[in-house]
Amino acid sequence: SASGCSIRDACNARDPSDEASQPKSGDPGGRPESGWTAAGRTEAGWTEAGSAEEGRSEGKTDIIRTLCPQRAPNACAQALTPPHPFLLIATMTPPVLECFYSLSSPWAYLGGPQLQDIVRRHRARLVLRPYDFQAVAPHTGGVPLRTRPDARRSYHALELDRWRTYLGMPLNLTPRHYRHDGQPPDWNKQAGWTVIAAQLQGLDAFVLSHALLRALWAEERDIADAATRIAVANENGYPGEQLQSLERSDAVQADYARNTRDAQAQGVFGAPTLMLDGERFWGQDRFAFLDRALALRAARMP
Repeated sequence: SASGCSIRDACNARDPSDEASQPKSGDPGGRPESGWTAAGRTEAGWTEAGSAEEGRSEGKTDIIRTLCPQRAPNACAQALTPPHPFLLIATMTPPVLECFYSLSSPWAYLGGPQLQDIVRRHRARLVLRPYDFQAVAPHTGGVPLRTRPDARRSYHALELDRWRTYLGMPLNLTPRHYRHDGQPPDWNKQAGWTVIAAQLQGLDAFVLSHALLRALWAEERDIADAATRIAVANENGYPGEQLQSLERSDAVQADYARNTRDAQAQGVFGAPTLMLDGERFWGQDRFAFLDRALALRAARMP
């Protein structure tokens, strides 16, 4: 910045008067002991009952803690004046996150609680954009699991095992209904159509999306089966029969095709990929960077 003090400088500058504000284990500024769950801050301002001013005050504290998780928030805030170049895109409007993914991605499943927490803390608007991974991969460098060498496939399983243990989430390494041969071609597209149908009906489709992913990866349920998709939707408070009937509608198919075109145009090669102001964040293990980018975006809001 013009003052010669960078964000890194701010993070290294201690403010003894602010020791009580240091992030603690379980706080958004540090890694929760339970390993990234959807349970986050419930203080005034981050609940619907909180006032706007309380929300803004708590939000600023969370933002600074995200920017400088190891050091004093006051010192960090002072060092971010004048605005860092990355902060110039901050506006008063809620940030929009676009999530490009497939309803067969284990990483989209594992990242669900983390993403939900980020969306809630930053009051972002999440747009789910299921797309045709098989159609996009040849153009952007994505490699379908079934075409990878044995060494890559075995490491994929190793990483899934590590992450399921770390996050404390149930996941079957070889789910019964995952189509390793990719047949039939639409097997993992239809659940995406269900999610799109929900969004087009004006519904918050995140819970439905995560429930469908959980059904495949943790509950040994066949999401390629229409009856399963209806049941999962109904179990989570959605109109399952209605959504299933809309899956092949012109509107849903047009949206799915648009998602696929946009994924290719924006260089999406893996799932999940989050887009924020044109910047890509690939993989649930990059969500910490997404969290930080949202904090940078909002740090200069009045």
